[in-house]
Amino acid sequence: MERAIALGCCRRYISLLNGTASDPIFSLLYFRDLIEEVRDPGLPAGYWSYIMPELEHLERKWQVKQAMVANAEVAPATGPKN
Repeated sequence: MERAIALGCCRRYISLLNGTASDPIFSLLYFRDLIEEVRDPGLPAGYWSYIMPELEHLERKWQVKQAMVANAEVAPATGPKN
């Protein structure tokens, strides 16, 4: 379950950062297909040691992007200098 949630969150952050995300995740049903995906024995052994740090990295990138947007929205508009 933890792996499915981590993988789903990574994918969601990537779509948010790319501007392609649609709706927020409203329920655990979002992760239903991912649970089956993470059970695949064909995934490389080191994949999961990559996913958790990558999730943290993507979360930080999203936070920085959100902070930049928030700062841009409150920054005073500057007009042309006379």
